[in-house]
Formats: sequence, C-alpha cells, structure tokens
Amino acid sequence: VLAVDLEKVFGEEMTRKLIFNKLEEVAKSMKNL
Repeated sequence: VLAVDLEKVFGEEMTRKLIFNKLEEVAKSMKNL
C-alpha cells in the first residue's frame, strides 16, 4: 500500500531511485561489517 502511495506522489522513477539508494546504503553497511 505504502509503495503504491509513494509511486503516486513521487512517480515511478523517483520511487525506484529511492529504493536503489536504500539498497546501496544497506550493501555498504554490510560490507563495513
């Protein structure tokens, strides 16, 4: 539900960018561990 709302507000491209940014942050933090 939340993802759909985000797509409506930000648009599909922005939502994808935000998700990819989060995934990159998680990957970096896991590498640091």
